[in-house]
Amino acid sequence: MKKYLATLIASLFFLGFAAPSYSADFSAAYRVNSTVITNYEIEQMSLMLQATGASSDSAHSKAVEFLINDRLIRKEAARIGLDVDSNTIASTLDTMAGGAGKGPDLKAEFISRGIDSSTVDTYVSSQILKRTYAEIRGKSNNVTAEERIQNIQSIPDQITKTVSVSEIVIPYAEYGGRIPARYQRKLIMERYRSGESFAQLAREFSRSETGKNGGAIPEIPLEGLNPQLTSIISGLNPGAIGRPIETEGAIILIRLNGYGENRRSLPRDPLVSYIDLFINNSNGLKASSQEADNLLAEVRTCKHAKAKIGVLPNSNFYEDIPVSTLSSGVALALARMETGTSAKFERETGTSVLYLCDRQIKVPEELQQAVNSRAVNESLESQMDGLLRDLRASAKIVKLQ
Repeated sequence: MKKYLATLIASLFFLGFAAPSYSADFSAAYRVNSTVITNYEIEQMSLMLQATGASSDSAHSKAVEFLINDRLIRKEAARIGLDVDSNTIASTLDTMAGGAGKGPDLKAEFISRGIDSSTVDTYVSSQILKRTYAEIRGKSNNVTAEERIQNIQSIPDQITKTVSVSEIVIPYAEYGGRIPARYQRKLIMERYRSGESFAQLAREFSRSETGKNGGAIPEIPLEGLNPQLTSIISGLNPGAIGRPIETEGAIILIRLNGYGENRRSLPRDPLVSYIDLFINNSNGLKASSQEADNLLAEVRTCKHAKAKIGVLPNSNFYEDIPVSTLSSGVALALARMETGTSAKFERETGTSVLYLCDRQIKVPEELQQAVNSRAVNESLESQMDGLLRDLRASAKIVKLQ
């Protein structure tokens, strides 16, 4: 279940819209098999979808689609004994609120904008049921190497906004107390305004470890910036010094050097591990090609192919080779193959039998789980779409108005 919460959180939250006025219309708008969807339900779900990012122009039609799918999936869920209790809905809302930086009572926030409690429950429980149903009825959630590569290659570069600041730390103890330290701060500021550099003043007066480096602090990600520091540099232009910070033991001057960003690019080039069993054409090209066919029929796995490397001269196992470094012929041959398969590749001097043992993009360890979860989520969402298409094809859906 936790793997799906990222998808729900990613859709949240656009809660800035004003609660519209409306008149409750409980007349039936659609019939889905033996159940009905009322105009009130459509209006409510339209508000819910707008709260989670849908435009006002498309919210009504999306609400209709959502509720039709909800009716179909609930019928199937009931048939196989699936249900979502109130505790699961509540804990899911709590997790969604935390992931989106919202307050502890997200449901109350929805309700304050004209969305009734049952609609919120329907929205959350329907998505949980759809995923669970897809996990049970869909194909295996194992993601192929090829799907994983495509997923990684589609992930945009990670950009972290940063801020660069410098400091001068003026300890009370060195100047005989808080008041003398304030006077020293005043003298430092006068020298700064007269043209001396902040870095030189930091080397002379700062008693922090950063003083020897001109007071420079390594770039700080904006996302995790201390609230007090945020308030001090907010509104400053690069080069300006903020109001002094008076701590229990020192006065600290902060200079805003500027803003920047760190771009972290994931590797895009797949690595392949493959075996090349080479048969030279000393007995003629036709003979080497026939021997390769026999080898394909006899040796079917990478494990067995490795045993042949010592038997066939000029045969090798190549591990974690960037695709971009391969010859175009071998690269194209491997691109046509799936992991665990083999194929014949004709060369000028003979015939190779290639065994593709592995194909992957290696990402930093700390991102492995996120990448894998993203690939599984995309696979499940695709399965959900397919299952819903099948359910709709056999359903009786009638517009009543």
